[in-house]
Amino acid sequence: KVGIINSLGQRGDRQAVATLGRLIYDNNATIAVAAVAALGRIADPQATKVLAEARGKTTGKLRPLVLNSYLKCADQLVTQGEQRRAKAIYQQLYVPSEPVPVRAAALRGLVLAEAGNAAEEIVNVLRGGDPDMEPVAIGLVREIPKTQNITALTGELGNLSVAGQVQLLAALADRDDPACRDAVLAATQSDKADVRIAALKALAVLGNDSTVPLLAQVAASGSATEREVARGSLNRLRGPETNTAIIAGIPQADPKV
Repeated sequence: KVGIINSLGQRGDRQAVATLGRLIYDNNATIAVAAVAALGRIADPQATKVLAEARGKTTGKLRPLVLNSYLKCADQLVTQGEQRRAKAIYQQLYVPSEPVPVRAAALRGLVLAEAGNAAEEIVNVLRGGDPDMEPVAIGLVREIPKTQNITALTGELGNLSVAGQVQLLAALADRDDPACRDAVLAATQSDKADVRIAALKALAVLGNDSTVPLLAQVAASGSATEREVARGSLNRLRGPETNTAIIAGIPQADPKV
């Protein structure tokens, strides 16, 4: 029976949705689990409705599986260009009463469904002060296309905890958007050593010829860790103008650099 249920899900058999919906409540847990998974694969409007109802009726180990399949329905709506309907599902699941992994997946869906407003959505999360969602939101920065302006997000850098600032600086570096350079440069002046070090690391990617003097200065006069990181970033800077700036700075450079 489980094999048949799995096959129906793999085939995306919409005619089986009603039957699968009843099997969610089967006394055999293996059958119930298979039915939930199959509905998540079918993910049509009727399957979505069935899973929405099951969200409020299931408990125990089955309920997280129902939520996961419900999320898959929302993801499918995004691929179909139905962002509004997908967001409605994500918003239902992005509530404090749901498990953290479910909320994290819902948040990712909300951010990626926001198109040009992804940065603002992340800012709203960061301002909400939710310690479970802050690292999730920051991690999503990497998935925002470079074509989107994230000034609103970089403007929040100084308002985050030290750990949050370090995480965001790493995410900005991974995103590799030169428009973030000024925010990273400002972070090199933080009064928190961990933030300064994270900013210096980010400049290995986001820096250019204009950041050579700063890195050279830190490489000569910073703390031991800062000197090491600054030298590493200098070595990794890219571009012919950067090479020219480094060469030009040799006569004035501190022997420690």
